[in-house]
Amino acid sequence: MKSQLPGAIMIFAITAATASRAACAPPLTITIAPPEAPPFESYQLGTTARPDGTELAVDPRSLLLNGERWMPAMGEMHYTRSPENEWREELLKIKAGGIDIVATYVFWIHHEEVEGQWDWSGRRNLREFVRLAGEVGLKVVVRCGPWCHGEVRNGGLPDWTLNLGGWRVFSQEAGFLDRVRVLYGRIAQQLAGQLWKDGGSVIGIQLDNEYDGPADIETPVLIKLGSGSTLPGYDMYQGGMNPDGKLTTLMEAQATAQTNWNDLPVKNYDSMSDCPVTRRKFSAAICAFRSCRCSAPL
Repeated sequence: MKSQLPGAIMIFAITAATASRAACAPPLTITIAPPEAPPFESYQLGTTARPDGTELAVDPRSLLLNGERWMPAMGEMHYTRSPENEWREELLKIKAGGIDIVATYVFWIHHEEVEGQWDWSGRRNLREFVRLAGEVGLKVVVRCGPWCHGEVRNGGLPDWTLNLGGWRVFSQEAGFLDRVRVLYGRIAQQLAGQLWKDGGSVIGIQLDNEYDGPADIETPVLIKLGSGSTLPGYDMYQGGMNPDGKLTTLMEAQATAQTNWNDLPVKNYDSMSDCPVTRRKFSAAICAFRSCRCSAPL
């Protein structure tokens, strides 16, 4: 048998020489260029700063309050479903519970139940509710419909809008758009001077809510933008009691043409205002939320 030892010795010698040269060579380095920054989408928000210099903006990651990332908690209070003499106390409770923004519906049927007869008085006084919210340190999002749902009759549409001939609700027909334009104009009068850009507390507007129908959200958006609005929108939810109606209970019912999934009590809406047990449970939930709420970097 022929020996393979000399070949093995030669291979070993070559390997050792290669290792020796490698040990003397400078270390290999790899340079990796930093990746290009992803394109940053900017949002055209109009005026982001209040007259006092406080700035609220948004980028693709979050809201920004004075340049710092801000993840607010938003709660709901329907001003027409709470007695106006209780607004301040309830708003203070919301603020004490750790809420930053209060959202509220503007139910069209609560303000123009009879065509041409507008009512912004008492518990329907949107302007005073917004002013009080700002006074106690809350920011406000106004959910101005025309479609709100919210377990209100016809989703917030007055009965007369459903009974007029010649045009359809939730359409781009002139008859409907003309009346929505009047509604938005009335809301704008209530909010004059209360917007963020004017030093007020209103930071956002929501158009429609829980809507699934033949017309797209773009229709009321165009009306809003055409009216000069510069505000983004958000969404939350809560309860209370309906005001007195002139023609109906204002409550959702299966006999109505819109939002007819539920037959709700004549007055109560979640029984938040009347029931001590519900109030205690709600207070406990707010305390639990306040104790566990924390901030984390995005």
